[in-house]
Amino acid sequence: MKKSAFCLAVLTAFVLLAGCSVQYHAVLYDDANAWIRPEFAAENPTRGAYYEDGSQAAETEPAARTFLIESEEACREILVADLPELEVDFDQHMLVIYTFTTIYHRDNWLTEVREEDGVLRIVYQMEKKYGIGDASLPWQRWFVIRLDRVSVRTAIIAEKS
Repeated sequence: MKKSAFCLAVLTAFVLLAGCSVQYHAVLYDDANAWIRPEFAAENPTRGAYYEDGSQAAETEPAARTFLIESEEACREILVADLPELEVDFDQHMLVIYTFTTIYHRDNWLTEVREEDGVLRIVYQMEKKYGIGDASLPWQRWFVIRLDRVSVRTAIIAEKS
């Protein structure tokens, strides 16, 4: 009887917590480098990244950049045309485009999306691997995150520690 009551209490607490959280229906499109217009990428380098032409971004560049996209026009300035896998209705959705320098070619996924004091906070987690062989020269990686439209002017994106 005590076990049943305990399980029921835990289940009830879980349902209440899940019911109170805000759902943003966020989707992370990992490694979206091919989606970014080359001229936009060239205008927005990240610190220390190496590029296909052998050049390296200056150490004075930011380590990461974040862009909030709330219109089709802004989207066209950044993303290439014809991305059937990315369906966005800007009346209901927005995009967060994030770029950073990394040495890893690992999968990433979202672990948390929340709004706090007018700031969108997004946390992602990188696949954990052990051993050798999955690092490279620093390169610039791009994420595209589609989520329900929220009224924010700032987004902070961080890797889960």
